[in-house]
Amino acid sequence: MKRREFIKHGSTAASLSLLGYAQKKAEAATSGRPFITCRKDKKLIGVYCSIDEILDHPEYIDRLQEKLGCNVIILSAPGVNYPRDILKLAPFSPETNQWIGIGYSQEENKINLCAEEIHKRNMDIWLIGSGHYDRGNNDAFSPVDFNGMLLRNQTVPKYAIESSTALCFQKQRIINWQVNAYSWICNNHDIDALYLTHHRYNAPSIYSQLWGCTCADCRKAANRLGYDFDRMGKAMIKLETDLNTLTKERIKTMASLGFSLGDFIQAVTGGNDILDWIEFRAKAVTDSLSRVNRAIKTSTQGKCAFIIDTVGPTFSLLVGHDLKDFTGKVSDAYYPMAWVDYHYMSVPAAWAQALVERVPNLDERTALEAVYKFIGWDDIDLPRNSIADIHIGATRNEHSIEDFYSHFKKYVPGLMTHEYKHGALLNTNNYPSYQTVFPHFWGAEITEPLFDVIMDTGHDGYIFEISAQPFVNKPEKG
Repeated sequence: MKRREFIKHGSTAASLSLLGYAQKKAEAATSGRPFITCRKDKKLIGVYCSIDEILDHPEYIDRLQEKLGCNVIILSAPGVNYPRDILKLAPFSPETNQWIGIGYSQEENKINLCAEEIHKRNMDIWLIGSGHYDRGNNDAFSPVDFNGMLLRNQTVPKYAIESSTALCFQKQRIINWQVNAYSWICNNHDIDALYLTHHRYNAPSIYSQLWGCTCADCRKAANRLGYDFDRMGKAMIKLETDLNTLTKERIKTMASLGFSLGDFIQAVTGGNDILDWIEFRAKAVTDSLSRVNRAIKTSTQGKCAFIIDTVGPTFSLLVGHDLKDFTGKVSDAYYPMAWVDYHYMSVPAAWAQALVERVPNLDERTALEAVYKFIGWDDIDLPRNSIADIHIGATRNEHSIEDFYSHFKKYVPGLMTHEYKHGALLNTNNYPSYQTVFPHFWGAEITEPLFDVIMDTGHDGYIFEISAQPFVNKPEKG
């Protein structure tokens, strides 16, 4: 269906009466749940909401359904009340206030009350949790590079504005926590999906982190998964030396020839081993998180989906998400984010800056041209004269999202259309595919045409990041 036809259809469906909450939970198999999630025959439209918005302002949910055809609510909850046997598995002590996935709270659990409110409208509910962060609370879980340095202690390149290094994905205690805690959440809350974000390596704007993790557990995983760790390590260490031999003339030639990133890697010694390293980093992530997916499927008898978001398709492999097996083995749907400044444009800004710093007399325009061609963005209308024209802050603290979009908004349709098409091609196994729209920063005029672009490109729906404003205003607080 086209978007306007779907909105009309969704409004009609909202008037259907459903079984009560207790009956629906007992008869999930016959009630049609999940109504929308991971169903290829259904168009998904999702919006993020808080507990207060759902329970105190149910009319807001009605407006989302009536005006946008919203049929999935992504619930942000302050935490869950884990039982003692689960709590004792936590990798970090409670006083660190660090939780992988969803935090701990002793407050009254209102998640199931929210689920009841959502399900009676024939909508699905996803519970969202956050990341796999290395906050410095235990170095034993921290990823390291080939020199043994903790990734979080590396110098952050200019224009690399994303924060929070990931934890190592091969630590058994973390995997054990995720398998047990995530399964308990799904089995004790009437949700249709557990949705987690930031379960990945950093965006590759922090390019130095591509040299990790190399800890003993990752070395063992490499051997178990069929990779020669020592050979990959030698190639990656030599790559650092090779990058320092680049010349202005060579970069100009690469740019004029349209060198891709694959071409560039093959042009340096040990290219195949470098490609193996990039693939192995992703295999290690899939190996870890696929165990969580299997545990959730087993504990809920397949009734709860497990979804992990990713960055755009251009950089997904470099954050450890190889879509050909990450989608399916780990995430039950393909769901890339659309933080254009953090996940997209900070990368060419940081990479071009790195070339300018390494290569004598190289100008920014040539550096940007080479990087855009490396990553396959040469056909997109993007700032090209100077790195400053992208309006990425030199550091995270200096970056202003509002300033970025005041200059970059006009480029959003071209960039996102490219990424929507790219993602559709990489979704080779045809898993449910949900794209992100961001009217909170893009505005309605830019966002609305992208609804149809997403569906016409072959995806299965879209999700409003942060909120659906200005299409539907959030309820006033107080």
